[in-house]
Formats: sequence, C-alpha cells, structure tokens
Amino acid sequence: MKPPRARAPARSGHGIKMKVKTFNAKSNLDGLSQCDGQINAWLEREKVEVAFVHQSCGQERHHGQNADPIVVTSIWYKEAE
Repeated sequence: MKPPRARAPARSGHGIKMKVKTFNAKSNLDGLSQCDGQINAWLEREKVEVAFVHQSCGQERHHGQNADPIVVTSIWYKEAE
C-alpha cells in the first residue's frame, strides 16, 4: 500500500497565495538543533502565518561518498499583512 501523499494547501479565500520555505539538516542531534534554530530565527524575523508543515527523510550524497541521512522541512505560509 502506498503512503498517503502530503498536499500543499491551496490559496486562501482572500486571494493570498501560499509560499513555501524549505530547510534541510543532517539527521543527527546537532544538525536538527541547528535547523530548529534556523527555522525559529526565520519565523521570528519574517512574522509569517504558518499554514502547513511537511517533513521528509532522505539521503544526501557528496562527491560519490557515503550518503548522509537528512531531514527536509517544508513550511507553507502566508506573508504578514
């Protein structure tokens, strides 16, 4: 059975289009902590209204070396009015 697909929210009813910001981090405590800090700083700085968050896990390969596990966080948002 296929896992359910995450759907990005459509436009709000007020004609405001959604935007997305994506963050990625190595899947270890230090990497996730650093990514948390980046996300929190971005939210504080931009004052956006978060509508939807999606996280995925994967692997990132550098120059043919072993693949590192990563976490990708996508945040769909509306800009502050």
